[in-house]
Amino acid sequence: MLLTIDIGNTNIKWILFDKENILEKEVFGTHSAVQFPQSILQNTGEIAVSSVNPLGLSKIINYFLLNTAITANIINYKSPMEIIVDYETPETLGADRICAANAIFTIARDYTVLTSKSLIISCDFGTANNISIVRGDGIFLGGLIAPGIKLMTESLHNRTASLPLTQTTGNVSLIGKSTSGAILSGVFYSAAGFVNNMVNEIKNAMDPDKIIIFTTGGNYLPIKPFIKFEHIFRENLVCEGIRFIHNYPGR
Repeated sequence: MLLTIDIGNTNIKWILFDKENILEKEVFGTHSAVQFPQSILQNTGEIAVSSVNPLGLSKIINYFLLNTAITANIINYKSPMEIIVDYETPETLGADRICAANAIFTIARDYTVLTSKSLIISCDFGTANNISIVRGDGIFLGGLIAPGIKLMTESLHNRTASLPLTQTTGNVSLIGKSTSGAILSGVFYSAAGFVNNMVNEIKNAMDPDKIIIFTTGGNYLPIKPFIKFEHIFRENLVCEGIRFIHNYPGR
C-alpha cells in the first residue's frame, strides 16, 4: 500500500492507495498535531510526500520515523517523472505544482492523442491560485501564481484600517451592497477573472491544437460558478501526481 501525503500551507491531505484504488483519505490542518489512524501505520508499505511547507514536512517525517521503519520518498524537481521541467529556477518550483503537472499530463495522455501543439493546464485553487502548463510532448512550460481567495480577504483586512475580515462562504453578487459583500464580489471575480482571462490569453498567444484544463484545490467549489471554460475537476490531483511520480519506472 502506498501512502501519499500532500503538505500544503493550510492543510495536509493524505490518501492511502492500493494501486490506483483509494482505500482511505483525510485532510487536517498543517499546524495541527500529526496523528494517523493505526490502520495506516499497519497497512502502509511505502510513503511518498509532496510539501511546500518545511515545518509541516519536518513534522510528518519525524512522526513516521518514530512510528514506522519506512523512509519516505520526498518528491522534488529532481525526482524521475514523466514530464521534463523547463523552468529557469527549478529549485524554487513547488512540489505540489510538479505533482499536479505530472498528473494532468499522465491522465490526459492516457485518454487522448497529444501533440507538441497541445496544452494541458492545471488550476489549483488553494492558499494560492496556482496555474501550471504542460505541453503535449511532456514539457512543463511554467505557469502563474496569484493569491487565493482567503489570502485576498485577509490582506484587505490586515493592510487597511476599516475593512472587515470577511468569510468566503457568503452569497456573492456582481455588485456588493455592503462592505463585506463588495469584498466578496471583488475577491471571487478577481480569482475567477484571473483564470478565465489566462485561458483566453493562452489560446490567443499559443494557438494550441487542443487544450485540456484540470481544476483542483480546497477552494474550487466556491469559485466553480464563476469559471467560464470547460474543465475536468480532480479532487485528488496532487496525490495522484505523487503516486504517478513515486511509481515511475525510472525511480
